[in-house]
Amino acid sequence: MTENLENEEKQESSKFDFALWKARAWNRWYWFKYRLRLKTQKYSSRFFAAILVLCYLSTFIFLPTFEIQTHPFFENSFKGITELLLSLGCALIGSSAIAFSFMMFAMQVNIERLPHGLFHRFSSDIKLLAYLTTAILLAFSITALSLIPDHSWTNFAVANSAVGTLAIFVLFLCGYKRALYLVNPSKQIQMILSNTQKVFRIWKKRSERARPIFSLAEDNSAIDIPLRAYFDMNSLWTSEAVTACNHAIAFADKYAERGDYEISSKALECIALINIEYVEAKGATFFPSNPFFHTDNSQDRFIRHTLELLRKHIASGLFKKDERHIEQGLQTLKSLSQIYLTIRYPSEIALKTHANLARGYLDSSINNVLPHEMDDVVMNGLRELGDLSIYYSLQARPNDLVQFADRFCHICMKRLKKPNPLPVIQIASEQFSRLSLSALYNCKEDTSFLFSQISYHTLTLSTCILTTIPDNPFATNHSNYLSAIYSPMNPQGFMDSFLKFSVDIANPESQIVANNEYVFINILQWLEATTADHIKIFNLAANAKLPFCIDLILWTTSIIRGLIHITKSPNFPDDLLENFNNEIENFSRVFMHTEESNEVYSHLARNHLTEHLFYCCLYAQQINNQKLSQKIAATLYAWTQKAGKYETSWEIAGEGILGICTLALITDNQAYYEKVKEQVILLNEKFPDNITNSAKQYLSEAASSVGRLDYSRSKIKTALNSVEREKRSRFLREVIGLLN
Repeated sequence: MTENLENEEKQESSKFDFALWKARAWNRWYWFKYRLRLKTQKYSSRFFAAILVLCYLSTFIFLPTFEIQTHPFFENSFKGITELLLSLGCALIGSSAIAFSFMMFAMQVNIERLPHGLFHRFSSDIKLLAYLTTAILLAFSITALSLIPDHSWTNFAVANSAVGTLAIFVLFLCGYKRALYLVNPSKQIQMILSNTQKVFRIWKKRSERARPIFSLAEDNSAIDIPLRAYFDMNSLWTSEAVTACNHAIAFADKYAERGDYEISSKALECIALINIEYVEAKGATFFPSNPFFHTDNSQDRFIRHTLELLRKHIASGLFKKDERHIEQGLQTLKSLSQIYLTIRYPSEIALKTHANLARGYLDSSINNVLPHEMDDVVMNGLRELGDLSIYYSLQARPNDLVQFADRFCHICMKRLKKPNPLPVIQIASEQFSRLSLSALYNCKEDTSFLFSQISYHTLTLSTCILTTIPDNPFATNHSNYLSAIYSPMNPQGFMDSFLKFSVDIANPESQIVANNEYVFINILQWLEATTADHIKIFNLAANAKLPFCIDLILWTTSIIRGLIHITKSPNFPDDLLENFNNEIENFSRVFMHTEESNEVYSHLARNHLTEHLFYCCLYAQQINNQKLSQKIAATLYAWTQKAGKYETSWEIAGEGILGICTLALITDNQAYYEKVKEQVILLNEKFPDNITNSAKQYLSEAASSVGRLDYSRSKIKTALNSVEREKRSRFLREVIGLLN
């Protein structure tokens, strides 16, 4: 039996080895075909041209051999051979001339609508003219072979004419291929880009050669003064790039009007690539703008010209109501802003002048789209701004990000004035979430002002939505509008992303902390800036008894648990722990500022606020942050004291006291037991008799429950079940006795 099993295993392993070898062989074959195709496309014309040239030259090299080895047929038919060569040469001259005329006519017809500079360049392409001129010259050379003096030259004439005839047909094919290449708009754009890149390389070489002329004896400036002086002296060094951008935008306008958006996209991409070459060539010669006085040094004519071209391009799309046309322009403006973020300024704290200028054009373009009821374009514009904000968080200062929050809020406010604003508001709230997260991840300077502005604009947006958009438990309009910020069900929302962020930070090998040690300060500053405005949002929702309260409660308590999880990170700075715990406590007291009324507290109790607060205390207890657990437990006690005295259909007092007692039982600390008993005595003094009796009954049921706690939906009762039965019954009966 064992031998059979071993044989079967060997057979299976051999089959597996053969299948693996076969799969690897196929992969290598595909790789070889792919590489061969690339080389063929790149070098096929050169390869065949080289072979033909070698064959043609070989007829001259082997001329003495041809003279010695003369075939008798050529001796008897010398006149016929010369007549054949004459006829063949004349026919080839005619066909070459006809082919030349047809190809040039086709070229001119296809490129007649191009700008004058491109028309002249493509219609006089050197390679195409070389192919056709060489074909005509070869035809003349074949005709000239009819003049050979005697039959000893016939071998050479036949070989030379055969190779020449073949070469002419190959040149026709190469000319045809080149003509197709020239009339292909994507290839025309590629040629524009290649020529501009070549010109920039030439100017870079020239500037390096001229550097000693402009160098100073002592140059400690962060500005490359020799390079700047050279470019100022040769102010027309960007003329070719300006012309190329004009041609590219002409392509974009022309093909966008035709509906060929692939070509228009390539034309706009060409503009972005030209700007990359420009920024690289200009190097460290840029000046930032000064907020206190004007300077012309920060002005860049090429960048302004490029941005103006794109503004007009987008305006043309707006006039035609072409959404794809506009979206491509917005995407290019975003790309240009990203490119300008890489500009090297004299100081690291300098304003990103040129990137801000491009971003301003993007803002203005999106704002111009708003009145035209193109929500898809506006949403894509918001996404472009959101993507750009991530690049800003990596390369700019935190205060530069404030403009993004302003723009998101401004667009939302304008869109709320028109019907059906939901799609735009959802995307804008998503960008608010991305902006906050990218700032937490990437910023390495003081972020307090940035987060205060984000919080303020979030408050403004939330207030407008909660006060103007009607809602009910079945519609959940508010949750839909603010899904990306507050919804616990959105996997791309802020809450879910923040919880993943907190888990990553708590990891001892976290790359986030390794790349940015300032991340814990960012979180603390975000928490400080957010708490006050979040209180206002929660008060507005709670006092109006909106269904949105459940989202806010889940969001707040989930964020608290994420913050608690961050405190257990081994990389967490000890000097921040006390401030961090205090801010978490303040954040947990968001629920304490609502209007004191039976209806409000009933609404909050219906959404299980007491249980969620208890779970935060328990979570802090589980990660051994005793101080923070006690601070949040104080919030739970304050909530029980404030809301428990109101008679509601939900047992706030009994559930709150049970939560405090459960924490004491889990802590199993005598001092904590005594503290809880004192709190219960104080609550007994403040609660009316009916509330006290109701709480006693609730605690009695919990103390006498045997198996029901296992299946309870209450987080408090589930946690209580983990305590030894006798211990919990004894302590709860003591607490019940204190309520008499």
